[in-house]
Amino acid sequence: MARRRAFEVLATRDGGRWALDVPDVPGALSQARRLDHAEDAAREAIALVLDMPEDEIEVRISPRLDEGADAAVAEARARRARLEDAQRGAREATDRAVRALRERGLPVRDIGRLLGVGHQHAARLAARGG
Repeated sequence: MARRRAFEVLATRDGGRWALDVPDVPGALSQARRLDHAEDAAREAIALVLDMPEDEIEVRISPRLDEGADAAVAEARARRARLEDAQRGAREATDRAVRALRERGLPVRDIGRLLGVGHQHAARLAARGG
């Protein structure tokens, strides 16, 4: 199997479409209506210009928006990442608490009450080993 070559594709919104440009491959230009179609369109353009099989081409789409939109997207992604980290931490802390309370012989109704969740949720937590 041939080694895949990777290319960055700049995607810039132009009217109702994304204009696709591959800086490392002059002339490899294309467009797509949606970002989920951009990879295939860019891969096809690169393959055509370089005369190589599409399955040997890996692309990474880098959307470019105006500064305000880029900043809003970056903030949303950062906050979502922090939220996911906090949720993971909360699950781990909850599991530790459930284990500690079960080791002390507390019934799931009490565990639920102490953790601020319903007894059915507490029972599921205890059953999964929390």
